[in-house]
Amino acid sequence: MLEGLRVPTLLLTGGADMYTPPAALQLFAARIPGAASIVLPDVGHSAFWETPDAFNRAVIAFLATH
Repeated sequence: MLEGLRVPTLLLTGGADMYTPPAALQLFAARIPGAASIVLPDVGHSAFWETPDAFNRAVIAFLATH
C-alpha cells in the first residue's frame, strides 16, 4: 500500500531511535514514491521533544517545498 501514496511524505527519525531506527525508515522510504527522509543524529524516538529546533527546521523546510 505504501507504493500507492501520492502525497508529499516526510519520514523523520533520530539516529538513536530504537522504535523506528534509520534502517527501518529507509525501508519505508524505498516504498513511498518521492518520500523525503531525514535522520537527526544523536536523537531518540521523540525528536520533536529532544531537539525541537532541529525538528521544526526539518518540518518547515519540507512544508516550504510543498
